[in-house]
Amino acid sequence: MSDKKLVRLPITGMTCANCATTIERTLGKMDGVSDVSVNLATDEAEVLLDRDLPLGEIAQAVDDSGYHLATATADFAVLGMTCANCVAAVERALRRLDGVLEASVNLASERARVTFVPTIVTLPEIKQAVVDAGYGVLGEEDEGETSTLEQAQEAETARQRRRLTVALAFSIPVALLSIPFDLGLLPDFPARMWTLLVLTTPVMLYSAAGFFTGAYKALKNRSPNMDVLIATGTGVAYIYSIVSLVWLHGPTHFEAAAVIVTLVLLGKYLEAGAKRQASGAVRGLLSMQPQTAKVLEDGELVERPVSALHLGDLVVVGAGERVPVDGVVVEGTSAVDESMLTGESLPVPKNPGETVFGGTVNQTRLLRLQATGVGQDTMLAHIVRLVAQAQGSKAPVQRLADRIAGIFVPVVMSLAALTFVGWWLHSGSLDTALIHAVAVIVVSCPCALGLATPVAITAGTGRGAQMGILIRGGEVLERAGQVNTIVLDKTGTLTEGKPQVTGVWTNDGTDDTEVLRYAALAESVSGHPLAAAVLEAAKARGVSVSAPDDYEELPGLGVVAQAAGHTLLVGSRQLMIERGVGNGAESQAPAEARVFVARDGLLLGALEVSDQLRPTAFQAVSALKRLGLQVVLLSGDKREIAEDVGRTVGADRVLAEVLPQGKVSEVRRLQDEGRVVAMVGDGINDAPALAQADLGIAVGSGTAAAIEAADITLLSNDLLAVPRSVALARKTLRTIYQNLFWAFFYNVLLIPAAIFGLLEPVWAAAAMAVSSLFVVGNALRLQRWQTKE
Repeated sequence: MSDKKLVRLPITGMTCANCATTIERTLGKMDGVSDVSVNLATDEAEVLLDRDLPLGEIAQAVDDSGYHLATATADFAVLGMTCANCVAAVERALRRLDGVLEASVNLASERARVTFVPTIVTLPEIKQAVVDAGYGVLGEEDEGETSTLEQAQEAETARQRRRLTVALAFSIPVALLSIPFDLGLLPDFPARMWTLLVLTTPVMLYSAAGFFTGAYKALKNRSPNMDVLIATGTGVAYIYSIVSLVWLHGPTHFEAAAVIVTLVLLGKYLEAGAKRQASGAVRGLLSMQPQTAKVLEDGELVERPVSALHLGDLVVVGAGERVPVDGVVVEGTSAVDESMLTGESLPVPKNPGETVFGGTVNQTRLLRLQATGVGQDTMLAHIVRLVAQAQGSKAPVQRLADRIAGIFVPVVMSLAALTFVGWWLHSGSLDTALIHAVAVIVVSCPCALGLATPVAITAGTGRGAQMGILIRGGEVLERAGQVNTIVLDKTGTLTEGKPQVTGVWTNDGTDDTEVLRYAALAESVSGHPLAAAVLEAAKARGVSVSAPDDYEELPGLGVVAQAAGHTLLVGSRQLMIERGVGNGAESQAPAEARVFVARDGLLLGALEVSDQLRPTAFQAVSALKRLGLQVVLLSGDKREIAEDVGRTVGADRVLAEVLPQGKVSEVRRLQDEGRVVAMVGDGINDAPALAQADLGIAVGSGTAAAIEAADITLLSNDLLAVPRSVALARKTLRTIYQNLFWAFFYNVLLIPAAIFGLLEPVWAAAAMAVSSLFVVGNALRLQRWQTKE
């Protein structure tokens, strides 16, 4: 019994005793589970394990039974990582913890994202595991955390700068006392070697100390990383030089040790600056948030910190000032620059009742707002969280690099040992064998391999955020690169989504005002966009409207209402056919007839409704076709209307008369044809189809729910953002592939060169630094990316 383990699991979704019984029965059947007790009152399950059972299997069993294991997710900064092996070491330390379901660490953004069961493991325990692995941590991202993180990063940068300054101060004289004399350009003098020892020692004891400390911790945790390679290469060169100087009286390589440390530090210092530039999108967004706000209190205007604001506060924003909160305009009319959210340069008119977002700029006149979102509940905060999460994600293509990085250092050390033995046997010179082995160790540092994917994702998603394109992460980028078919929902996506009544068709001489009156009566309590168009038309004609006595909405068809003793049917042509109304008269109505009206089984007429295409619809479809995508128009409208819109915008294929519940089936049918499908919709009504598609793109969705749900969320209503998002995803994916190719090519080319003695250790260090900077620099090009339209 002593080896049994009791774990407590929080369960969500239970509503009755049978729920608890179901979970007990499901978990009780698992091999390795001795006993299960589920408490409905506390929503917890106590599971007694007689062996180590992966938590993921338990979670899957709970999900399979129809319930969910409640988890928490923590994001925090990890300090001190230098290469892909550091990432692997931290991830390994986190995944070894009981209660951790998932752990993902990003080298470029220096962040860890951990999903865990809080009843098994706590956040302090998770952070302590990272510390025990030899790295530093900061807390979860919340208010003030970013400034703390930046302070820590600046402190780390200052420390690296000091190490680099010392290294440069001593290694430059070392190089000047070595290279000219080794080439015979200057005459030697007796104290030169001792002077080199004196100059090299501060470099090794101070500037290189971090490499040796990191190497010790890595080896202690059996996770060898870049520090092991640098410490081994420079340490061997330094110690051998001392032994040779004092006892062997042979050649020394003090310059190799000092210059390698200096070059590596220089490369890491430049690389750190480039990585901060790549992840600057989040800092840039956060800088848009004002620190104070002017609030009306008892008729007086007072200035308060934004962190002290509450929902419902009346906030005053002057012309030229940034909006401090999300809110609704209660007084004033102005134009607001929302380019920091949507990427659109034209200001947006704002009137009473309309929404403004924190971080945007009020341009012309004073506005009074009622706060509807403050602090971490603003749109800007949601976007920052999404971008940070995306930048902490991994693309599936990175798995290969992770697997290689995990075994890379041991393989390199083995190759260095074989190089040493081979050259010693071949040349008989210990010095020659040593220097070539050191070159193999130094040139092989896997920095470029570790940075290839995350720095590209960081730069790509950051650039997207600047353009109002929110990409959820690496997996989304990879799927976007594979898409060959794009489905565009018509209403609200290709069109403005604001239908207007343009005419009235009557049957058998019925008065058109009567048709409009009955239509408005039935639709007066509906929230459908067509209902709003009908009511607007009735108001414009002065038709008085009252509420119906009874009302039933038929999704995708229309409504049935009771009023003044009459039964009213108002809806689509299909509704009339299904209810046997009109006896075929509805077929005489024009194609634009969208809202048919019947009273007591008699067809009175129909309202002609049109929805204007968005101004950039044709351009967007053309751009999508230039990207090689098949464009499919999906609509619930009558085929004639849908096909006319399809011809206007240039769609390749039109799927018409599709009810809302049929959109999923149409997307699935395209997938069954072997197509990789992206679905473009409004992010709310099209949610099931967006979920079914290989890639879901929500257009113009300014809600937090849409931002959290869609694969790609476009904050702008400009349809050109759709091809921009696909093009950006493809460009980012190409950058990842380029970086991975360069990282692999670099090692494939230069490791053999070092093995065969074609590369000196100093040049190996320079090549290693250049490779990392090349990968980061290639990714940074994404920050200047512009689409061609």
